[in-house]
Amino acid sequence: MLDFIHLVKRKGFAKMSSTVCATGGGSLKYAKDAERELGLHLHKSDELESLIKGIEFVAATNPDECYYYEDPLDDALCRKVIWRWSHGRCSTSDHVPQGEKKDGLQYPYIVCNVGSGVSVLAVRGHNQFERIGGSSIGGGFFQGICAIMCGCETFEEAIELASRGDNKNVDKLVKDIYGTGYDRMGLPGDIVAASFGKICNKKDRSKARIEDLARSALVTTTNNIGSIAFNGAKTCGIDRIVFGYFGAVGCMDQLVYVTEARRQIRAENEQQQDNCNDLAELKLE
Repeated sequence: MLDFIHLVKRKGFAKMSSTVCATGGGSLKYAKDAERELGLHLHKSDELESLIKGIEFVAATNPDECYYYEDPLDDALCRKVIWRWSHGRCSTSDHVPQGEKKDGLQYPYIVCNVGSGVSVLAVRGHNQFERIGGSSIGGGFFQGICAIMCGCETFEEAIELASRGDNKNVDKLVKDIYGTGYDRMGLPGDIVAASFGKICNKKDRSKARIEDLARSALVTTTNNIGSIAFNGAKTCGIDRIVFGYFGAVGCMDQLVYVTEARRQIRAENEQQQDNCNDLAELKLE
C-alpha cells in the first residue's frame, strides 16, 4: 500500500481530487500516511455497510446482476439462472418467492463476503443487518497455502493452477471410506470426508500433482465458506445466500453445491461484488 501511495504521488494523481472515498482496513491503517504524503482527505465509510449498500444498489439498478446455478456439479445439466430481486422486474420465467412485497428487494437474505477472511451478514431490511459469523479460512488462507505448497506468487496464479487440478487425487472422499455414499446420513460418495486425506499415504502422495494440491486447497476453502454460510442461514431461518464472485466459476459452483445440497437453501451470486464497495462509496458521498 505504501508503494501505491508513493506511485500516486510520483505520477501526480493526487492533484486530481482533494477528497478520496475509502473503505476497508487500509482506509484506517494507512489513512495518516495517505493524507500526509498526498495532501488528501480520506472520506472513510464502514466496510460492511458499504458492501450491503453496494449490493442493493447494483441489484436494484441491474435486474440481471444476481444468478444461481442449477445442478452445479453436473456438466451436462448445469445452467446459470438469473434471479431478479424485485418482483416489478420479474419475467414469467424467473423464480418468484411467495409472500414478498412487489416493490423493492426481497428480504431477508444472507451475505457471505469473501476477502482475506470471511464475514457472514444477515440482512433483514433496509439498513438492518448484523454480522452473524465468519472464518479465517478465506482467500488469504487459499493464497497462502498455494504459495507454500505450489510456489504461487499471486491469487490469480493460484486460481489458474487449481482450475487444472483434481482434488480427488488429494482429498479422501466418503466413497473412499465406505465404498459408496453414506446414505443413512445423506452423504453422497463424492463429498470430501478429509481434506488432503489421501496424501497421508506415501503411495498416494506420489501421484498428486501441484495442480491437484491447489485444487484441494480451493475445495477446502470453498467447503468451509459454504458451510459457515449455510449454518448462519439455518440459524437465522433465512433461505437465500448471496455470495460475492470468488475467483472463478469453479469456486462458485462448489459454493453453490455445498449450500444447496444441504437442505434447499438458495445460493445466489453477485457478479459485480468486487465493485459494490466502490459504488456504495459514491452513493454515500
